[in-house]
Amino acid sequence: MNTGLTSAIRDEIAARGPMTFARVADALKRGFVVTIDYGCEAEDYYAPHRKDGTLLCYHQHQASHDPLTRVGGQDITAHVNFTALAEEGATHGLKTLGFTDQGRFLTGLLEQAGEPLLAKPGPKATAQLKALLHPELLGRTFKVLVQQRGMEEAKLSGLKFAREAVF
Repeated sequence: MNTGLTSAIRDEIAARGPMTFARVADALKRGFVVTIDYGCEAEDYYAPHRKDGTLLCYHQHQASHDPLTRVGGQDITAHVNFTALAEEGATHGLKTLGFTDQGRFLTGLLEQAGEPLLAKPGPKATAQLKALLHPELLGRTFKVLVQQRGMEEAKLSGLKFAREAVF
């Protein structure tokens, strides 16, 4: 893999992210910005084991680090630095309401929705819920950042099990 190219792509993503986020934050007069994606806080984002960045390519469920293989025929993804996103939001007047993983977020929503939503789910729905909630599947892989403007008293059920944000 060309690490120079990977660094350039990673830097390009990082350079454009704040501009896009600034437009979203500036357009919001009152409400929430909910960001759900692969990612982590800065401490993990810049950890030694990520020295080559977080850029990954996927083709038929196989991971690769080379974005020039199968151009147009593979998905390319990179993790979100949620600390940077929270800090960028703060510079535009957004307050972080909570940060958690998808499993905890959805558990809070499901608890609020109550029994009828979960009453006798079929095998397909059960498998889908397991994939979304289980910590070894997607439950911890995806993170949820909720920021707000003008909603200081809001208590969102999806954040019921969130830990206190460190940013």
